[in-house]
Amino acid sequence: MSTIIKNGLVVLEEKSLIADLKIVDQKIVEIKENISATENDKVIDAIGKIVLPGVIDAHVHFNLNFGDCYTADDFVSGSKSASYGGTTTYIDFASPIREKTLLESLEKRLAEAGRDSYLDYTVHMEVTGWSSKNYQELKKIKEAGINSIKFYTTYGDTKVSVEQFADLFKTASELDLVLMIHAENDQILSEKKEQLIAQGKTQIKYHAVSRPLEAEVESIKTMINLANQFGTNLYIAHVSTEEGAKLIKEARKSNKKIMGETCPHYFILNDSLIELEDGAKYTMSPPLRKKANNQPLLNILAADGLQCVSTDHCSFDLQTKFAADHFYQLKCGVAGVETLLRTTYTYGVHNNKFDLIKLSNLLSTNPAKIFNLYPRKGVIKVGSDADIVIYDPKPELLLNERDLHSRCGYSIFNGIKLKGVVEYTILRGKILVDQGKFIATKKEGIFIKSQI
Repeated sequence: MSTIIKNGLVVLEEKSLIADLKIVDQKIVEIKENISATENDKVIDAIGKIVLPGVIDAHVHFNLNFGDCYTADDFVSGSKSASYGGTTTYIDFASPIREKTLLESLEKRLAEAGRDSYLDYTVHMEVTGWSSKNYQELKKIKEAGINSIKFYTTYGDTKVSVEQFADLFKTASELDLVLMIHAENDQILSEKKEQLIAQGKTQIKYHAVSRPLEAEVESIKTMINLANQFGTNLYIAHVSTEEGAKLIKEARKSNKKIMGETCPHYFILNDSLIELEDGAKYTMSPPLRKKANNQPLLNILAADGLQCVSTDHCSFDLQTKFAADHFYQLKCGVAGVETLLRTTYTYGVHNNKFDLIKLSNLLSTNPAKIFNLYPRKGVIKVGSDADIVIYDPKPELLLNERDLHSRCGYSIFNGIKLKGVVEYTILRGKILVDQGKFIATKKEGIFIKSQI
């Protein structure tokens, strides 16, 4: 039996057109007007709806161990919540495990996802405590189907030291890996933290103050210089500032290997929320910035200065978020996988910042190309996986966090007016969300290897 989606506005790589789309054996097999259906075919009438490639969230943290707790969403709840929002593939992280090789750590993480995920997935391999002996290990990681590694410029023992940056950039370049970086200058953060503690300014409301924009900007400058020096594929994670985004946009004029992502909360919300009584809910790292940062960041995104929009989904329940008394005790991170498409559509397409093709590029095609999942993923194209979202752009609703499905139980976008809803989410031809209702009965997500 085949599935035929009829009469929708189909968003292709170069154009959007009213057409039908036919799915057979998990693949897209035909795109044209007036595809004939038999009585055995399943037909979905998408008239008045937008047919998009399934969203690829390139930055999520499901079932992440923080030592004394785990994130609220594991692979089951995280992938289910994401599917409600139109995501069909996500990229999580594999962290090194003490006394195990990187490959063994990777295999363990992939097994966790493979057991519990409703959606297709891959991971970025994290590198902590870097040493050059990891060259052969990273070569094995790439052979296993991973094309990206991540390192942190801050966060205690997990960070890579300044002295090791060059070696890591050189190795990533030699292996043609994408180097994903959490870019905040550790020295600036440390000095600011000490200064605030000395002044007795340790309340939660000082979270954003403790991680000033200068820390991000200085780190991005350093990373761009190293990427230019070694020819490395550089991907700056969760860019939060206009200044940082401008650096990436300028660098790309001469080096397209330099790339960046941002998240909806950075172009929608601002740091005044952290000063509220429940301000801990709105804490992530990097933090929310000033309101004046929102529109310039969105404008740079629209002008190709950044290549992807992801969520950095790292959810904690309210009890965990409110347990901290001081800004340096916070569990930083928020939920976002279920609202990624709706927020980006509203603030991008509906607000006339960019068109549907740009939306599709930011959420699907670009992450697929950057992380070597294309053309299997990220595009509506004959031969590609039938990962499809049918989006109804007409409803205009205030987001109600009680309607969402993250186990954290709240949304930082609660009460914000959003345009449009996800009607169908289809993964490899199988309908997961049908007219807004989750109908999948089996966790059938699979590991998608990098197309080396």
